[in-house]
Amino acid sequence: MRRGQVLVIMDKVNLSQQQTQVATMKRDYERYKELYEVGGISKQQLDQAKAQLDVAEYALNSLDENTTLTSPVNGVVTARNFDPGDVAGQLPILTIESINPVKVKVNVSESYYSQVVKGMPVEVLVDALANESFQGTVSLIHPTLDPIAHTFTVEILVSNSDQRLRPGMFARVKMNFGTNERPLLSDRAVLKQVGSNDRYVFVEKEGKAIYTLVQLGTRINDKYEIVSGLNNGDKVIVQGNTGLIDGTEVEIVE
Repeated sequence: MRRGQVLVIMDKVNLSQQQTQVATMKRDYERYKELYEVGGISKQQLDQAKAQLDVAEYALNSLDENTTLTSPVNGVVTARNFDPGDVAGQLPILTIESINPVKVKVNVSESYYSQVVKGMPVEVLVDALANESFQGTVSLIHPTLDPIAHTFTVEILVSNSDQRLRPGMFARVKMNFGTNERPLLSDRAVLKQVGSNDRYVFVEKEGKAIYTLVQLGTRINDKYEIVSGLNNGDKVIVQGNTGLIDGTEVEIVE
């Protein structure tokens, strides 16, 4: 469907009847004006006749505008609620959806929230088209997260000039976050400093627990990325670390 294309032509019986009614009411109104000028009716009666004529003309214009329905957008008809000859009810006669571009919605783990940005290119694979790949772009990142699933919704726009992609198709999305070279550490090892937002761990060195501040990155399930604070080979205490103080003698059980 193209914008402006005629979709439905309604029966003009009601339009013809309304035109006849408006013509009759116009003649009556002119006659009422003559009567008013000679004192045959009151101003209130004349005003009532004018108001009734205005309502009838508005109804006529509405019928005239809705006799021929045209498409407001370029798209496809996704629902038809009436057949030729039916009397239209409260439901829309047709539903038209614009499908170029198409919008893909995907739920992403909250651990990637800081890595998804507007304008980010993504790959969309569609099962119904034998996993054919389409290129898309992140258009919207919803600001609220699902507290149960720990996910957030991302909207992606995909060009669909050939209209092969249709509403309701199942798709899978690939996002490239690059390679992760930061070490991951169990969240049980990370402690919060009382009275501040600092995070710290205890590292075992020569039989002692050493208080070590760390900077955290993205949380991935039950692990944190460690941005800074630890070195390769550090032995981080994961269990029994609550209640430790800097310099406490410890024995590490592998």
